[in-house]
Amino acid sequence: MNEILFRLIDQRIELMHKQMKLKLDFHTNYNLRSLFFDDGNRVG
Repeated sequence: MNEILFRLIDQRIELMHKQMKLKLDFHTNYNLRSLFFDDGNRVG
């Protein structure tokens, strides 16, 4: 019983890591894009 539970928790953690990585990659790409394709209108 415990083995199944641990396996389920493991899969959940793995899924969360994948989702976090996807979000991080998206934000990184977005930030890089805004750096490289800056039109000069940004204030600050």
